[in-house]
This record gives sequence, C-alpha cells and structure tokens, in this order.
Amino acid sequence: MLSQNTQRIIRAGYISPQAQAFLVRTSALSDAERRAYIQMINGMVADGVWSKLDALYIFATKDTTTAKLNLVSGNFALTATSGGTPPTFAVDRGYTGQASQGLDTNLALDAAGLNYSLNSGSIGVYCLNNRTSNATTYAIGCDTASSGAQISLLQGGTTFLDINDLVFPSTANTGTQGLWHGSRTAASGAGCLVLYKNGTVFGSYSSAVAAGVPAALNVYILGRNHLGSIAGQATDELSAAWIGGGFTADQAARFAARLNRFMSALRIAVF
Repeated sequence: MLSQNTQRIIRAGYISPQAQAFLVRTSALSDAERRAYIQMINGMVADGVWSKLDALYIFATKDTTTAKLNLVSGNFALTATSGGTPPTFAVDRGYTGQASQGLDTNLALDAAGLNYSLNSGSIGVYCLNNRTSNATTYAIGCDTASSGAQISLLQGGTTFLDINDLVFPSTANTGTQGLWHGSRTAASGAGCLVLYKNGTVFGSYSSAVAAGVPAALNVYILGRNHLGSIAGQATDELSAAWIGGGFTADQAARFAARLNRFMSALRIAVF
C-alpha cells in the first residue's frame, strides 16, 4: 500500500502506472527520493524509453533493500555474487566495488521475453568517481568463449564494450566518470554498435558484427560473469545500471537526461 506521503505527492501531480507499480514495492522513501523516482519514470514512459528496458537499478537511494530492486518489474532483483567482501553502500549515492564480490542481476541475456536480443541490446552504468588509472576491470557484463556483453570503463587508455560480440571495440579515454551506455541496433554496418557518454556518441563501431547472445550467464555489476565466475571486479562507485533492447541516438539522449535529472535531485549528478 502506498504511504501517506506518496499519496500526497500523487495528489499534487500525475503519476504513471509504471511509477506507481514500483513505489508499492518500496517503503520509507524520503519525499525527495519519491519525487525523483516519479519524475524519472514518468519521463521515461513519456519518452518511449521505459518500454526498452528489461532492468533498471537505481543504487542512489535510501538503503540496500531498495537499491537491489529492478524498477521495471518484480523480476531480476540483485543479489551478491559469492565469496569475498561485498560492495559497500552509501545512502543516496550507490555501491562502491571492493575488488571481491560484485552484484548479480539474476538476468541471463538469452532468457525468453526480454527486450535484449541478438541485434538489439544495451547495457550501461552511471559512474560517480573519476578514476584516471587503468585497470582490467568491468563495470557490468558477462562473457562466454564466443560472445560477450560488457563495459570496461578505463583499461589500456580506452573505454571498451561488447554487445553480443567479442571484438572489444574501444575509444581512447582518460577517466571513468559519467553515464556510459552501450547499444546495438543492428547485426553489422555503420552505427550497429555505439557507445554513448552522458547521452552523446562517444564511439561508433561498424566492425563489431553480432556473433550471438551470451548464453546461460547472469549479468554481473562491478565485475563480469566470466564463464560462470566473477572476474575483473571493479572498485568504482556506481549509482545506477541497466539492461534492455537497443537504443537509438535520440532514445539514448532522452534516457540519459531523465536519469541525470534523478541524480541532480539527489545532488550527485556528474554532467
């Protein structure tokens, strides 16, 4: 049941069914957090990007119970990966990796009914810290021997991603801070795979031909699921992560603006 504060906010303005469906799964949010969630979800629905998502995790929130929820549906709630020290949580900021455990989305990219598919898929993270040192780490992802879906924020002087390939396309980079969104919208050809930073094109890779959806492996965050085990654990601070179908340039820009407005409401926006 919605709290009295949430009901008051609803009376003051429109709330979409999608926002309401998420809020009923939460409790004791602050007014600022409620407003931020409502504005973001309402906006994504209006922009036509909410329906592209399979999972959206907002780590910048009141507690770990809420941070582990998938805003899109009751499926794919986060759990910790096995062994070691779990990521640390900071209220209204997010998770910082500890080079040990990561977060398991419990979402395998080849599962039935997903927006994510062979020629239409996207993954992304919102990173608060600006690490300038290179590290063989992964913000999000999974990979098999023949295909992967992963983002490495700063490795070998580049940011690189795979979405249903193992070509490792990359673009030169010097820092990790920002909203990073990799999107595949075609099997091959110009613009088939694009990396967006803060809603604008950062790299476009025509050589990254789709090889296959990584099979039977859950996507991990603050590390990657490498053949069934966590690897490349990252020590970065993430305030959001998401998985879905492929985004066009316009959709990626709209999504980034809505998500960044949420972070602005909590005073942690990085662009």
